[in-house]
Amino acid sequence: MTSSENYTLSGLFFDPINDALEFLDKLTSDIYQAKAQGPFSSSIGAHMRHILDHYQALMLGIDAGRVDYNQRTRQSATETDMNLAKESWIQVREWLNTFSEDTLKKTFDVITEHGNVQSSVGRELSFVSSHAVHHFAFMKQLCAHFNIALSGDVGVAPATLKNLRETAANN
Repeated sequence: MTSSENYTLSGLFFDPINDALEFLDKLTSDIYQAKAQGPFSSSIGAHMRHILDHYQALMLGIDAGRVDYNQRTRQSATETDMNLAKESWIQVREWLNTFSEDTLKKTFDVITEHGNVQSSVGRELSFVSSHAVHHFAFMKQLCAHFNIALSGDVGVAPATLKNLRETAANN
């Protein structure tokens, strides 16, 4: 059994979509576009656009037979337009809803700085999901700067959440 055969179309692939929509539901347009001072100089919208760029590169690349995450839209309107960002996340969810377990096994090339590597839909969904969680952690800190609370799981890696649950169950 190859590693790509171990992937299942689980809620983990949908969790980042739900988290993104939670962000968008709790923010005002001004906060979405605001650039905070300090170590996080990008706006929440810039992070959101960056995450969507990766999902969209994957969406386009699967059909083309190769994914190049460096060929992203960058500076798209999703950086400033929350409604467009929300529509984009809904499109990602609809796209994922078309998948079967076999879809996750489909292989293609991923263009990297180190050359082309073969990957699978399941592996790359794991990558973009993890990448999203990483940026959500930054975005959650920016929200805290604006006194906006998000659910505790947003911006926390699935493995960390699992470990916290197991630790709590053992205590």
